[in-house]
Order: sequence, then structure tokens, then C-alpha cells
Amino acid sequence: MAKVIRLLELPRSVIASPGRSNLIKRMSIDEIATGHVGPRNDGISVRLLLTLTLLFCMPLSAKELGGSAGDIWTFGAGARSLGLANASLELADDATAGYWNPARLSYVGRMNFNFLHAGLFEGGAYDYMGWAYPTIAAGTIGLNIVRLGIGGVEQRDENNNLVGNYSFGSNGFALSYGNQFGSSFSLGGNMKYLTRTLPGASSSLMSFDLAADYRAFKFGEVGVVMRDVFFAAAGTDDELPLNVALGASYGLFEGALKVSGQFEQQTGAIKAGVEYGLGPASLRLGMGATGQTTGGLGFRYQNVQLDYAILMHELGNSNRFSLGFWFGKDRGRQRKDLSRLYMEKAVQAYREGKFLRAFKLMDKALVFNPTDVLLIARKERLANIIAYLRLTREELKRPSKDSPEAAKQKYVYTVRGLSDYVEANSEGALLLLRQAISIDPADEGLRRVHDTIADESGRKEEKSKPLLSPAANVGAKLGEADRYFRQGRFDLAAKACEDTIKLDPNNALAYERLGSSYFALGLKDKAVEMWQRAIQINPNNQPLRMFLQNFLGAQQQ
Repeated sequence: MAKVIRLLELPRSVIASPGRSNLIKRMSIDEIATGHVGPRNDGISVRLLLTLTLLFCMPLSAKELGGSAGDIWTFGAGARSLGLANASLELADDATAGYWNPARLSYVGRMNFNFLHAGLFEGGAYDYMGWAYPTIAAGTIGLNIVRLGIGGVEQRDENNNLVGNYSFGSNGFALSYGNQFGSSFSLGGNMKYLTRTLPGASSSLMSFDLAADYRAFKFGEVGVVMRDVFFAAAGTDDELPLNVALGASYGLFEGALKVSGQFEQQTGAIKAGVEYGLGPASLRLGMGATGQTTGGLGFRYQNVQLDYAILMHELGNSNRFSLGFWFGKDRGRQRKDLSRLYMEKAVQAYREGKFLRAFKLMDKALVFNPTDVLLIARKERLANIIAYLRLTREELKRPSKDSPEAAKQKYVYTVRGLSDYVEANSEGALLLLRQAISIDPADEGLRRVHDTIADESGRKEEKSKPLLSPAANVGAKLGEADRYFRQGRFDLAAKACEDTIKLDPNNALAYERLGSSYFALGLKDKAVEMWQRAIQINPNNQPLRMFLQNFLGAQQQ
């Protein structure tokens, strides 16, 4: 009985309003036993008091008494979360993410609706609706609506005469936003509005949440949500204390088994949940703050998600069902497609010597796919080129049609060398840039770029290599290829031929010798490809043409 009396100590947030501060007092044991409230009750029935009390004691919380004004935001969102004992701060990945951790809205790929209706004690009900809409490039917005209420409660006067019915309602609205920054960091926030109504009184509160999520490992995440960082109230002197929630999750067996934990600073509550996914189905278990056990099942078929949860507690087991619906195209796939499009345009731009334009296009590509490691690395190397060449508003100057042939050659070698550097081919970049420097040894800027790349790639010896003219360099590389081939060092012979082709893309002899090197290495298909390329460049090479015809004929037999 003592515990019942404690339960009936309703939080001030349920009843406080101007002129009604003495509306409800602690009830005596006699009044509980008789089911009648004396003159102090101002017309509120025991049934209403019991119902409101039980409603506020439903959340999985460490507190035995009723909670604060914002407790409506602790009832949960979706049956999946209840099955995990509401340890969902680092597992929510649909519309309910706006409720638990708005930073995780950034992981929602398609528009999602989530609905929950829960019948509570004495005709009470709790309803939740969540909506999330991922945009192409501006993050994800969400809306969460919760309602806790009861209607049709008898109202009696001080003589216990029925005079009508009471209804109680508490409604919450949250506008959410989440976006990803970089490859593993997300930020989000909520703007929440809460209204409460009792007969003859109403109040409202507005508050703001801030949230962050960090993907520390491939299947491991940590996050923090600061609830009610700021608040404002009307019609009540209730306050919303700051509540910091910390969460972590980790996936085992390639993410099939997910383990999550959560700590609430305000109550000291610790919750834990486990979810195992097998195809479209999921099995869940959870442990609440006061040792309450939960469990649940989930099943997804195409665009529909059905979740069930059961909460086992001293008042009896509670069952919850929720429905989720997915609509539209996968924003993640659309973002990657757009990112790939901008990436292709950027590659075309820097291969044409338009490094400033390529950098801007890389920026756009990263907007749609901020986690692409290749994009991030190429953008960094483009930034280095812009800094090395001191490009600000104008691109690298392109020679005109009337410019000397040497100036045109230098420009081609420079652009191709810098393109190789962007694509992480430092060896090719150094080879081509050194060739450009050999044409114009007085270009200090170009030499600075060459030496910096040599230092970055750990190839400092490249800085002291002799500068040869293009014709001399090509001849030297072909000589290396011939020498290595005769020594049976076919891999080095192939490498020398590849360098020759990099210096002179239309050198038929280099393609012919490269084909022979590939053939000696057992790469017959690549050998045929190189020989065919040599014949395209030099159709008059009859010996090679006859050899290739005989070889292909023998292969077909």
C-alpha cells in the first residue's frame, strides 16, 4: 500500500496551472480504500488520479515517482525501441531517429512514416507518428507527434454527485533535422512544442535538443543527445531540466547482431538492448533501468515494416505494435549517382588543365557523397596543385595555336603529370613533370611542384635525375625495355614500355614490345590488345600483322 501512495504523488507538471495549485493533494489510505475523494478533490475522481499516475509511470525510467513536464518524450517511438528497452539512441535509423537522436536522421535513405497506438490503463492511450524526408543534398527533415490522454472520466462534485466527464490530454510536436558532415560525423537537432490540458487549465512549453553521432568503427557508433538545452513556458511555472543522454552501439557478425547501451544523466538510468537480424526478420531483447525486461520481433516486407514488443512489469505485461512505411527512391543511391556525375566532370576538367573548375566540381561531388574516400583524397591533391601553382582566379595558362611547339609540349606534359598526381600515380606524375621541366628548366614553379611530389611520395632521388629531351627520354626507355626483355626480366620490360607510352602515347614500337612482354608474362589477352594497338598506329607493320593473324588463327583452332 505504501508504494501505491507514492505512485499517487502526481508530478506538479500534471496539475499545475494558475489558480489551481491546490487542485490535487496527497490522498489518504481511507480515500483510496473507499474510492471516494472528499471535499479536497475539487471534483476530480480517484479513477482519473489512478489513470494519470499509471500513465506517467509507464516509461522505462529509474524514477519510481511520476516525472517532469517533459516525460511525454520518454514513452518511446515505435515498437522496435520498446523491444530494446528504449536503448535506441544509437540504433534508430528510420523516422523514429528524430525522436531518439536527430543526428541519425542523416542515415535515413528513403521517406519513412512510423505509427504506434498503445491502449493504456483505464481507457488511456498513447499515440506516436513519425515522418522523415531525406533531401538530395540538404540533410533530412523529420516530424514527430506524440499524444498521451484519457477521456470520459467521471467528474463528481464534493457530494459525490456525477456532474459530467473530464478529459486530460498532453500533446507533443517535434520538428527535427539531421545532416552528415564528412565521412563519419553527423549533427542534428529538435524543436519541440508541448501542450497540456485539464478542465479549466492549459499550459505549453517549447524546448530545443542538440545531438551528435560519430561512426567510430565500421559497425560501431557513439552519440550524445542534449535534451531541453533551452526552454520557454506559458501558463505554468514548470521547468524542463537539461538531460544529457549518452549512447553506443556495436555490430557483431558483420552487423547482424547489434548491441546497444544508453545512459540518462538526469535519472542515472542505464538501458541495454540486443537485436539480431536474419533476412527480413529481427529478434530483440532489452533490459530497462529498473530491471524491467522487454522483448520484441520485427519483420519487413518490401516497403512495410511491422514491429511487436512486450514489456514485462509489476502492473502486468504490455504489448505494442507499430507500422512503418517506406516511399520513393533511395536517396543514398541518388546521391551517389549525382556524386559520380560530378566526379566524372571533375576528372574531365583537370585532364584538360582546368584545376580550379575541377576543385569546385569535386566540392559538389562531396556534397552528395561526403564519405567517399577517393573523392576526399583527390580533392586534397587538387588543393595542393592549386597551392603549388599559386592559382587563384585563373586556370593554368594554355598555349595558343601560334605558340611554339615546345610550349605546347610542355603544357601537355604538365597537365598529364598533374593529372597522374591527382589520381595517386606519383611515379607517372614525376616522369611527365620532369619531361616538362626538361623543355623549360627555368620554370621554378613547375620544378617546385615536381620536388614537392617527390618528397611527398618518398622518391627524393627523382629530384637529382638528369633531364633528357622528350626524344632522348623515349629512346632511353625503349632501350631499357629491349635490354630487360633479353635478360628475361619481362616485368621490368613491360614497365619501361608503359613509361614510353606515357611519354609518347602514339609510339607503335612501345606497344609492340609491351605486347611481347605481356605475352612472355602469360597475359595473352593483354598482349593481343597491345599488338592490335600497335597495328592501328602503324598499319604498315606487315610482320606484326601476319604474326597476329597466325596467332589468333591458332587460338581459334
